[in-house]
Amino acid sequence: MERKTPAEMLQYRCKLYRDAHAFRKPERTPYEVALQTWQFYDAGYTPAVASRNYEMMEECITRFFRTYPVDACRNIGLRMPLLLSDAVGGQSVTNDENLSAVDICYAAAKYMFRADKDYDVCYDAVQRGIRVAQGAAMMTDTKMAYKIESVVPNFYLNIPLSYYVNEAAQKVPPLTYTDEDYQKAEALYAHLHPGEPIPDRAHLIPTEIIPFKGEPTDYCSTSDCADMSYYCPAIQIWGLGKVVGTAGHHWTTTFASSNGIGMRAGLYGYAILAQTGYDALTDPEIVKKCWEAFHAQHIPEHPHIL
Repeated sequence: MERKTPAEMLQYRCKLYRDAHAFRKPERTPYEVALQTWQFYDAGYTPAVASRNYEMMEECITRFFRTYPVDACRNIGLRMPLLLSDAVGGQSVTNDENLSAVDICYAAAKYMFRADKDYDVCYDAVQRGIRVAQGAAMMTDTKMAYKIESVVPNFYLNIPLSYYVNEAAQKVPPLTYTDEDYQKAEALYAHLHPGEPIPDRAHLIPTEIIPFKGEPTDYCSTSDCADMSYYCPAIQIWGLGKVVGTAGHHWTTTFASSNGIGMRAGLYGYAILAQTGYDALTDPEIVKKCWEAFHAQHIPEHPHIL
């Protein structure tokens, strides 16, 4: 691959994502990563030490981008003193052994603003974010430009599909965990909630399927789910593989997902989806009712901006 300038590399990577988002085949698969606490260990440090040291944080992040050929990162789950753009802004990421310094000529970042089921609140949050960035540029005597690339719409839940998936879940073998899984969950809970009694195993990793009551419960407007709900019947499934007392976007959930707890929950979820697909193929009435409900919602055209 011909070596590109930093500006050319930015445009190349942006095009990969724009093509994928617009359902156009990209030149290659874009590589995305969520930088979590393992970036510290990868550089030989611990989170407790590196997250409080500016120089170590810079070393951790720049080392990561020199080592791994990723196109984008989502730095979630941490609140660090180092601005990500200070470490990676304006560089062309290559595996060049002669690369000894990071040439910072610009910084680019992508943000997602979300307010569940309330477009006006989300719009106000975006405007506040723009004003904050403009203020920061003014205080640092730099230039700032922004572009709204897409609008994440509200999620449209398909009620019949929710019912049929819940019904399919009753047909597959129940989710079960091993004694080793429960031991890991108990150790995780004890570490996260020191001094508190550990719940009994029936409540430590819930496996019960909650019957569908015919109306929407809690769900959120995540970008991929919301996008797809504009084009076809869509639902959300929650709770599998989650140890009680843990939170999303947290290392505890990452831990549970990376071992037998998450693997067994994932296979169970796939079995439910497979059973739903089989039911839909053998009973055309299921497909008909889901699409009827989809059209009855009068979903507007997707307000994406590309």
